[in-house]
Amino acid sequence: MKAASISYRVADFLRRHPPFEWIDEQELVELATTGRVRFHEELEILHDADEVRQSEFAVIQQGTVELLDAEGELQDLLGPGDIVGIGSSRKHRYRARTASDVLTYVFPQEALRPLLERHPRARRYLETVFSLVGEDHRAGGVASLGPSGLWLDEFLPPDIARCDASLCRPENPIRDVAGRMCREGLSAVAVVDDDGRALGIVRDADFRAHVATGEIGAEEPIGNLLPFVVGWLAPVAEGQPLGEYWRQMLRAGASALPVHSGAGGSGPVVGVLTENDLALRRGHDPLVPIQRIGRARSLRQIRELRVEADAAIEHLLADRNAGRWSVEAAGALDVQTCLRIVQRAEADLRGPDREVRRNWVLLGAAGRRERFGAMPLGIGLVWSGEEGNRPAMERLAGRVGAEVGEIGVRLAEHVLPTAPRAPTHGTVEEWKTAFEAWVHHPIETGMYEALGFFDILPVSGDARLAAGIIRHVWSTVAQVPNFLPLLANDSMAHLPPLTFFRGQVVDTAGERTERLHLENCAVRPITDIARAFALQGLAARETGTVRRLQQAAVDIPSHQQLFHRAAEAFELALLQRARAAYGEESDCPEILPETLLKVDRELLKSCFRTILDLLEMTAGHFGSPPPR
Repeated sequence: MKAASISYRVADFLRRHPPFEWIDEQELVELATTGRVRFHEELEILHDADEVRQSEFAVIQQGTVELLDAEGELQDLLGPGDIVGIGSSRKHRYRARTASDVLTYVFPQEALRPLLERHPRARRYLETVFSLVGEDHRAGGVASLGPSGLWLDEFLPPDIARCDASLCRPENPIRDVAGRMCREGLSAVAVVDDDGRALGIVRDADFRAHVATGEIGAEEPIGNLLPFVVGWLAPVAEGQPLGEYWRQMLRAGASALPVHSGAGGSGPVVGVLTENDLALRRGHDPLVPIQRIGRARSLRQIRELRVEADAAIEHLLADRNAGRWSVEAAGALDVQTCLRIVQRAEADLRGPDREVRRNWVLLGAAGRRERFGAMPLGIGLVWSGEEGNRPAMERLAGRVGAEVGEIGVRLAEHVLPTAPRAPTHGTVEEWKTAFEAWVHHPIETGMYEALGFFDILPVSGDARLAAGIIRHVWSTVAQVPNFLPLLANDSMAHLPPLTFFRGQVVDTAGERTERLHLENCAVRPITDIARAFALQGLAARETGTVRRLQQAAVDIPSHQQLFHRAAEAFELALLQRARAAYGEESDCPEILPETLLKVDRELLKSCFRTILDLLEMTAGHFGSPPPR
């Protein structure tokens, strides 16, 4: 009876900590019967660095354990509920030494293995934590700790998009197609050619706009309607998760997609997927308010729709599985907002000013599609024309900047309507000159404060202008061999903390603080390093941090696993950073560690170690001093 009582007490302790919180109580009781209690005195070595792992693991019940590297430097502090002895490599990476009297529960790893097989979420937690800090990379990403319950991760049912009635030929009369749509309850059809490829998608709104008004006759072939509908298509393959179609709608600003059969969508069109098809499966979803921004009639409407979309994004962020989808939505929200405001402002241009070649771009976090909540928005205007066009372009830039402010979005420093050290509303040559100054004279020009300009995302107008600037930046950087090492060295200015311990943040010097500056210690270091590798390699045109890291893994295969770990760590850090962005009106919101779930604290600790590994590798790669 006494032994049974102890087992229940041990199980009760375990279920308050990950990964045991996802395992059934009775199974934890059975696990407890396989273990034993062990007492350790202060400064006792539990295991040494490079020591082969044993067949047991320990869970700290009380006391503190230090993890030390080969030089005796502190790498982590472990407390009650933390696990000692489990890892992704054959040998221990650090020495484990008690910093006080310690009581542990010791279990055979064989007793845990079948539990992890039955509980994928617990297994995924351990794999995620230790793959971020170990030598073995496991695919999957930190966003998922087991099977996702999100509708975005569900696969498209075959009967949703496959519909012969939603396909028609260009020669079919409009009246016949409209009648078929009414009978089948369709809101869109795809017009296809002899090979089954989509020529265009016609929505019921197109019938109202062009047929009901008498612009086109009902007896005419539907092919005559194609020049009047949106010509740019976003074809997708069938059999994908719903989130992939949702992502494509966000990126393309489309409300209907032609769905193709075959591997990678190489076959003919089999049907049409509309936003209404997705609406039947979603809960809080920013897709609709984001798309409606493109049709907003006033700044007030844009502001209200943004509030609605932001609320839906914040709701998504509450689910760890939805991190990557939230990034897509936030990026699309900025793009659609800027498109609509620019469209309204440019409608008032007159005469030759309307013909000026121009390109609106997003910069910094917005350019990387990584801006959330109250974070400031970077936007710029590139134009190519005569000097006489300057007053009109400056007025246009000023109006757009003012209207962005009116909808409740703060502008980032050195953007519209004035730019003390950067031509955010200048000619192509002025932009190129600014980049040349930053690259050739980075210290004198304060280049580090202007790094957001190296993250350029064209959103409206002639994208060839921004593409020319990006190519110029790439070639200029290649001509200045000292620039990238300096850029890499500057990334060492923001080091991640060591760990969390008893509700505090512990840095590498052992100092403790009450708050975590996640932007400076986790998001920015990875962003800066990814940018440096992008400018050196093939990803100069990439702006998203994850895509830059993925491309770097291809460019530098010797560090492939570390780049993949860094991408996972960035997704985790950005998720927490995004959550904080909706809670504070600050460019660099602070996080109280005690408000984080233990699983999030453990994942962030793994993230910190990965960032240190990335910083050390970057220093060696570019010949910079190692991080301190």
